[in-house]
Amino acid sequence: MKKNLELYGLPVLSGILLSWAFPRFHWFWLAWVALVPLFWTALRGEPRRAALQFFLAGWVFHSILLQWLCANIFWAGGWAILAQQLLCITLSLHWAAVGFAWKWLERRFPGNVTALGPALLWWGMEWLMARWFSGFGWGALGYSQGACLPIAQWASIFGDVSFISFLIVLVNALLALALFEPKRVLRLLLAASLVFVIFEFGSLRLQEPVPMSTDTNLSPLKVGLVQPSLSQEIKWDPYFDDFIMTMLESQTRTLAKDTPVNLVVWPEAAAPGDLGRESILEPLRQLTKDTGATLLTGITRDDREAHKNYNSACLLSPEGKVTGVYDKVHLAPWGEYIPFERWFPFLRGIAYGGVDAGDELKVFPVGERKVGPLICFEVLFSPMAKELKRKGADFLVVITNLAWFGQSNAMLQELELARFRAIETGLPLVHSSNTGVSGVFDGLGRFVPVSDFVRRDGTLVKYAPDKISPSMVQGQRLVGAFDLPPPVHYIPFNWPLPLAAFLILYEWFERSRRKLIGKAADKPKP
Repeated sequence: MKKNLELYGLPVLSGILLSWAFPRFHWFWLAWVALVPLFWTALRGEPRRAALQFFLAGWVFHSILLQWLCANIFWAGGWAILAQQLLCITLSLHWAAVGFAWKWLERRFPGNVTALGPALLWWGMEWLMARWFSGFGWGALGYSQGACLPIAQWASIFGDVSFISFLIVLVNALLALALFEPKRVLRLLLAASLVFVIFEFGSLRLQEPVPMSTDTNLSPLKVGLVQPSLSQEIKWDPYFDDFIMTMLESQTRTLAKDTPVNLVVWPEAAAPGDLGRESILEPLRQLTKDTGATLLTGITRDDREAHKNYNSACLLSPEGKVTGVYDKVHLAPWGEYIPFERWFPFLRGIAYGGVDAGDELKVFPVGERKVGPLICFEVLFSPMAKELKRKGADFLVVITNLAWFGQSNAMLQELELARFRAIETGLPLVHSSNTGVSGVFDGLGRFVPVSDFVRRDGTLVKYAPDKISPSMVQGQRLVGAFDLPPPVHYIPFNWPLPLAAFLILYEWFERSRRKLIGKAADKPKP
């Protein structure tokens, strides 16, 4: 009984603790020790057992982290739970591969076990998970660190959140290996020093004056956000189209009357109906003329000639003209398209599809500024945000609709994805969500949420944004006006060279440590 508790209870414990490092609890510091029980027990066995232990930890972690997917039971019935578990199992198999490879390498090269092994393997695993098939890197360990901005800054240094995951796994492995040694001070000292350097370097990056964009021609931009908090049932029912449009217009007019804005952003699929319908376009045109603001809204677009349907973002100028349309490029599997439906037609009865992918990312002009739009699931992909920056965007907009998942932790987790896209690119990011959490990030990942409530009489009730936490914004009908922060100008960082230097330094440390242990073992006892 005791042996089974150690073999399989400790991996379960690691999975639970690691899930608590993410929202809703967001105890980010747990990530730095959560994997120690798993690593410690895996080190004591052979590769196949380690693979099983890593799989078990991964299954527990993903089942808790992605519990919000079970909310789809309301739309798809019990199949939603089966689909959630199949995804958790698939992701956990990646963990199992890391555990097997680590122990296999240890046996293949005995006496050379270091903490770098699992850290590098984990880094590679997350890189693959974020890219192959459709890509689903939602559970990357680095996303847990959004609550600690000094640590989160390392995503800008190496250009990707997965490097933070590498550091987290490295510290966990050092602590686990230290438990095996009678002279564990050196490993513990290295782990503590590493955490200290990570935190202090990130803190300096936040405290020192950060050079903003070198482009002095960037004009100020006042952004208005409307969070309508519409339930999914209402959004799907054409009976409520007029109600939805009237409410969005009313909120927008109230906001623009109180604070003149240059750009108003509505969430994903906010405008009801098809972009080609004049009954939809005319109110939007009139709204932009009356407020004098550019409008960026989510909308559907039917291409009847090509028999295609798109999930789109539409930009209307203050003169009421459609000046840009972006069709979502990276679709969400099972929600916008059904993988393998050609071979398994029965899937159409238990999943959602029918949306076609756009051809390319686009950048739209907003006055003298340039915006790069991303729609919902696309916020998960760092290369897409970086590509928009390369195309000339000086700020990003993410429009999303998470009404599918109610008051689950999906909203707060998705917000962390957006935070890291802002940090990685150094660009301010406007986050517009139907049911929350809407607000604006600066290029360092600092966030200000919407905080104004529109009364029925058309007046605003204002709350201090610094008194509002993101969780308080969920499911609330709110608006907000923000001064768009300037981009952060990052000095280009040639990371392969310092990473190679770190690996060499670490290898020197391991060799020195083994020599010290060897000399201590050879020393005659009195």
